[in-house]
Amino acid sequence: MRRSSRWTERLRVVLRRSAALDDGAAALELLAVGFVVLLPLTYLVLSLAAVQSAVFAAEGAARHAARLVASASDHDDARADAVAAVEIALADAGLEPAEGALAIACRPHPSCAGEGSVVEARVAVEVALPLAPPVIGDGLPLRIPVEASAVLPVSRYGDGG
Repeated sequence: MRRSSRWTERLRVVLRRSAALDDGAAALELLAVGFVVLLPLTYLVLSLAAVQSAVFAAEGAARHAARLVASASDHDDARADAVAAVEIALADAGLEPAEGALAIACRPHPSCAGEGSVVEARVAVEVALPLAPPVIGDGLPLRIPVEASAVLPVSRYGDGG
């Protein structure tokens, strides 16, 4: 027998033995790799969903607060209504409004009175990362700041115009 044929015969024997020992390993490898890949991917999707929900809530709250102040005849009462509207909008999204979550500015007249005035409402909120325990919060950013603003002209017609 030639030398090369002995080596090929030995290689075949070794490959058959290793194939016999490899039965069922593909399922285990699939589970291990699937777990390693799917777990971070699932967490990423949950985190992005939480941030996107907060973005929608902050944008809607800012738009509604600006609309309340811009269309009101009494702007001081409208500011109190805007604060309540922001609290409701953020609570609907499961967020807790912080102190100073709403900032309202009027230009060029600070009282929001007068034709040509513009109301800007800015809502700021922080989103907690899902499934993050507060114990590891020392030095790690476990909250993501989200900010939205809306700018509307003051109504010439006053209440509801």
